[in-house]
Amino acid sequence: MTESHIEDIYSRLNTLTQKVNSLELLTGTIGTSQAAIAQIYSSLDPLLCLYSRL
Repeated sequence: MTESHIEDIYSRLNTLTQKVNSLELLTGTIGTSQAAIAQIYSSLDPLLCLYSRL
């Protein structure tokens, strides 16, 4: 392998690492958002049941 091949491999590896890190951040944000929405719905559920009985 030449030096340029090695540099190309490292460059691609760095790009892949950045994409994986971005994906991890995105999935964490989505998971947190889903958990927050579920918590809001579970908080509202008793209120909605009470309201439907009125």
